[in-house]
Amino acid sequence: MSAKISHDRQHLRVAARALVRFSGKSLTTSAVIALLFAAHQYWGTDLRAHQSQQDLLRQMSTTTSIGGSGTGGSSTGGSGTGNSGGLVTPALTEIDSPTTAGPAGPIGQIRIPRLDLDLVMLEGADRASLQRGPGHLTGTPLPGQPGNSVIAGHRTTWGAPFADLDRLRPGDRIEVMMPTGRSDYLVTTPSPNPNSHPNTGHRIIRSDDLSVVDQEPTHRRLTLITCHPRFSASNRLVVVADLIGPVMKTPIPASAPATTASGFATVDVLALTDPNPAGWAMTVPPAALALLCWLLPAYLAHGRAGRPRWRRLLRTALWRMMGAALVSFPLFVTFDRLAPLLPIGG
Repeated sequence: MSAKISHDRQHLRVAARALVRFSGKSLTTSAVIALLFAAHQYWGTDLRAHQSQQDLLRQMSTTTSIGGSGTGGSSTGGSGTGNSGGLVTPALTEIDSPTTAGPAGPIGQIRIPRLDLDLVMLEGADRASLQRGPGHLTGTPLPGQPGNSVIAGHRTTWGAPFADLDRLRPGDRIEVMMPTGRSDYLVTTPSPNPNSHPNTGHRIIRSDDLSVVDQEPTHRRLTLITCHPRFSASNRLVVVADLIGPVMKTPIPASAPATTASGFATVDVLALTDPNPAGWAMTVPPAALALLCWLLPAYLAHGRAGRPRWRRLLRTALWRMMGAALVSFPLFVTFDRLAPLLPIGG
């Protein structure tokens, strides 16, 4: 009887040790995956956005002239008039043949001296566009035209073009370079509300507040939108600036007919989250493939027990490295498809 009890206890100890080993490996693997996901979100996306901006700059340099000043930090915008040491006077250098860009194509550049920001803008505020740079909300007037031109951008991922938007102060200058010329805007003081911040040029709104896209043809306005707070998509941080100088006279039609808030009722202008359940279904196949690519080499890594220890260690290392190489691509795809499904800010 005592022998049976001793045997059962031995089995329990073996099972407990196996459970502890499995739990430890599972927790370690989960931690590594979480760290890789964080690195993908906050470093990997930045590298890809930077490369996209370089590609867009090259594309623009070979197709059009933006405001007559190229990509430098000139304060006069080419042939526009201005004061070399202070506020730029109204200047819009018109050209004879304005161009329009298709969806997700570059339409101009946005410069914010206080933030040392100089980036290419794209047409569209969908997810694909915002992963490459600031995006003009389709359906609102282009910068320089009458009405409210809306530009959205990420704050923590994909290059974080609007990371420091909360540093803007009333009177700060925003320069927008278009094929038709340059438009200068001055940041306005936010209208008083419970979420406005004194002595700052921004206000906080709910993510479903579409009043920021309202159109008033008598106003010449630029609205910049990003997520708030950092690492969250619960609210939006908004900066409004007024055009100084004449309205852009060269006719360029808006990119879509919708110009009222009702036209954007189903649009998340930052394209940060996608509650569609189909998104989870699209995430499962690459995740399953990544798991298979990791487990299969791990199984093959176990050699026969009779072989020398150095050969078994070498075999394990080789198969593990092969597994890491095989798992990288499906894991990368999984992270890309998983990020929009999580309630995290971009």
